[in-house]
Amino acid sequence: MTQWIHRPWSRVVVFGAVAALGAGVAVSACSSSGDDVVSNPDTGVDTGTPDTTVADSGADTTDANKDSALPDTTPPDTGCTPFDGAGIDAVNAEAGFNLIAEKGCRGCHTADLSGATSPLGTSVYPKNLTPDPKTGIGCLTNDQLVKAITTGVGPDGEIFCTMPKFSDSTLRDGGVDGGIQSIIDYLRTLPAVNKVVPATVCPSDAGTDAADAPADGG
Repeated sequence: MTQWIHRPWSRVVVFGAVAALGAGVAVSACSSSGDDVVSNPDTGVDTGTPDTTVADSGADTTDANKDSALPDTTPPDTGCTPFDGAGIDAVNAEAGFNLIAEKGCRGCHTADLSGATSPLGTSVYPKNLTPDPKTGIGCLTNDQLVKAITTGVGPDGEIFCTMPKFSDSTLRDGGVDGGIQSIIDYLRTLPAVNKVVPATVCPSDAGTDAADAPADGG
């Protein structure tokens, strides 16, 4: 039979072995924990996922429409209030249409009466008679148009050297009713045509003295 011999130093050995075993387990646990920290990637590191943040382009939205393809609809600055032909008497305007046809005005001022860009002769360009305020008669008063028709002189003093000079009596000599005002009324009803007509240079042999023009026969 085995006898248990009481030896105090044996207890030290046993307890030392247990302590060493416990330390080993602790070291192993720490080592495993440390290995785990090293093997796990840092979640704060850029993993390569594309950055979907919208970059600030610096564009000022208030400037977005500055350069647009829309046409400029601002009315031209003509320095006048164009004559309003809305209230013109239709019967009087029709008489003016007939007078213009009878006197052959379209033969010089073109079919739509917007003036000629090719000269008659060498340097005579009949005027734009449409109501365009910038290039036609839109800014002229009735009195200015009466003067141009009866004397051949424009409101700025320009001489219409080859234009016949009419009066109410000479307009009626063809048997057509109406007079100068009916012609003006008809011209006011035309569609406005923006057409720049070159300036006329009167031929040297043309009668340019406005005093030679017949007075309005009334």
